[in-house]
Amino acid sequence: MLNFVQLLGNKKLIHVALGLRGFKYSAFKKRQFSLTFPYLGKLLNIDFYVVLILFLYKVLYKPDIIWLYGGGIFSAKVLKYRWIFNKKVKFVLRSAGEDIQRDKIVNYGYDDESSERSLILDFYPKADFFWSLGDEITSEYLSLGIKKHKIIQTGNLVIRPIDVDQQYNFADERIKIGVIGRYHPKKQFELAKDVVKIDKDKKYKFHFKTPGFFFNADTNHAEFHDGSAVNEMINWPPIDVWNFYNKCDILLITSRIESFGNVTFEAGLSGLVILIQKDVTGGKLARELGFKVYTYDNFESKSIIKGIKEIEKNESNITRKKIYKDSLFSKELKSLIERVSNA
Repeated sequence: MLNFVQLLGNKKLIHVALGLRGFKYSAFKKRQFSLTFPYLGKLLNIDFYVVLILFLYKVLYKPDIIWLYGGGIFSAKVLKYRWIFNKKVKFVLRSAGEDIQRDKIVNYGYDDESSERSLILDFYPKADFFWSLGDEITSEYLSLGIKKHKIIQTGNLVIRPIDVDQQYNFADERIKIGVIGRYHPKKQFELAKDVVKIDKDKKYKFHFKTPGFFFNADTNHAEFHDGSAVNEMINWPPIDVWNFYNKCDILLITSRIESFGNVTFEAGLSGLVILIQKDVTGGKLARELGFKVYTYDNFESKSIIKGIKEIEKNESNITRKKIYKDSLFSKELKSLIERVSNA
């Protein structure tokens, strides 16, 4: 969201609504947006409370466009009570994926019979525009009965800073493999752990930046890096994430679902080769954007090792040369904003 907000213009005209914890986290950090008064997440299941805060948002901030960034239950309730706002107010829904996608194996998304799923089915279609991060999200929108002409497909804005430290260890000639992300069952980081164990000869160097996921290993073989320290609310991800990519040659993605995984495209901008399971759609989009993408067949450690060896065979210069890019989707998102604003 932070990168996207930069495209919207005047800080005084951008009001971001956060829960109490997010408000406390953001209030005293440098940012390019104003904060509304915080809502209390524990009370969002009470419809009267939702109606009250939406009425106050209407009176205090007088929005012309409401960006429902990330979707979810609160977004569905905002759409349920959109009548509170002026009829000219436009609502744009951006699904984050887990609000409409489902995978029972890793307990991802809402069950079909759940009240949350029913709320989404009933009220998501009331939005005016639907920002889709990729083909999978577009298909989910269509399955909800949303008209195709209301769907605008483009990725998140990803911007690589110019002041990234060069932290690559050229003295270590091994291929360096990175694993990064918040810990969630769909990420399946345990697979990466199994890959490290298979590499008994320590042929490869592994870097992990996976807050919440850790295992004991020789630091010369698998090195764990601290979670990010967020000092400002302007650029995302923080600079230490970009520094992490600069330590690596390959980004290993073990996720079952990754329609638009930011880490995929951050790594691509940083010149890394992307290794991802063949049926995960994020790899297809990364390849279309011109990044080097290799795939493995199954969610098994031996299959991943096979993919690493294929990269090693075909990318002989992988530890020496990186081709960087500056940003992704800036032009497309400016077009989205213009289309919504002029509708």
